[in-house]
Amino acid sequence: MTAVREAIIQLEGEGLITKRSNSSTNVSVLTVEEIGHAFVVRHALERVAMMETARRATASDVAHLKELFDNMVAAARQRSPGVYVLCDFAWHEAVWDISGNEILASTLRRIVLPLFGLSSVRVISQKNFNLEEDALLHASILEAIARNDPEGTAKALERGLEEWQSQVEPVRTT
Repeated sequence: MTAVREAIIQLEGEGLITKRSNSSTNVSVLTVEEIGHAFVVRHALERVAMMETARRATASDVAHLKELFDNMVAAARQRSPGVYVLCDFAWHEAVWDISGNEILASTLRRIVLPLFGLSSVRVISQKNFNLEEDALLHASILEAIARNDPEGTAKALERGLEEWQSQVEPVRTT
């Protein structure tokens, strides 16, 4: 029973469920406006995390990110969207951890985890979404991190986000 209680507390902390006092527990539903706000915050915080990662990354860190990147590309080439989304999240999570800022990393997890859930549904349901192209958007970010180039990392992130947004159909509110 304690394990279930702890799991519910964790899910609530990650924003995946909403618990009402003396009432019900429900899966969280994000509105289009909330999704937009979350992406703005994610973008700003992830930029900071990636720049810090570029400043701090060791050869071992870069090798770990490269391995996660290769896993992501492999999942994309196998046309396995569920595995791809998990690999993509693992790559981002590793970047946040390497930043060395635990508060930044935990905040990004809380904001981004529900967005990745939404993204996986959209990626799986969108016929023209190219997983391999999406995976390769991470390559220039990884290269800039490997050069310990914070500004280059930020620019690569911006280019990647612009390209990603051009591939993803807008959320419909019908």
